[in-house]
Amino acid sequence: MAFDDVLEGGTVALSYANHLPHGIFSIPVDQVDRRLPARNPGLYSFMARTHHPDIDINYERVFRTFG
Repeated sequence: MAFDDVLEGGTVALSYANHLPHGIFSIPVDQVDRRLPARNPGLYSFMARTHHPDIDINYERVFRTFG
């Protein structure tokens, strides 16, 4: 799916998921536009090209915090 396996095949039991083992995956935000369209165009369209009115990002604060 273009994500990196943080635990390299390992799992962690999540307390909020009845302690079932879960893998942990991440994707560098600056690589989403390069990685996802080729590997998973549907997910890319949903994650990066769909307006999500329930997600409100304060970009001024983000840029101030992370430069």
